[in-house]
Amino acid sequence: MLAEQEFDLLVLDLSMPELDGFEVLARLKDHPKVPPVVVVSGAMGMTFLRASEYLGAAASMEKTDGPKMLVEIARTLLG
Repeated sequence: MLAEQEFDLLVLDLSMPELDGFEVLARLKDHPKVPPVVVVSGAMGMTFLRASEYLGAAASMEKTDGPKMLVEIARTLLG
């Protein structure tokens, strides 16, 4: 989808059925127009969330933080 259209923000779960979030982050490094990435997880814990930031995520949060936290992060990243 990133090859076909531009996005302002990408919200990425670490736990997904085919590719996990870390694999997606690794693939995004090769893409020329990567939007800010917010990584979320409900099962991985803060250690893995912080690791995602070292791999290129602009921010991370636990799903239990809720949608208000996601909106705050998005506002911060998008100005």
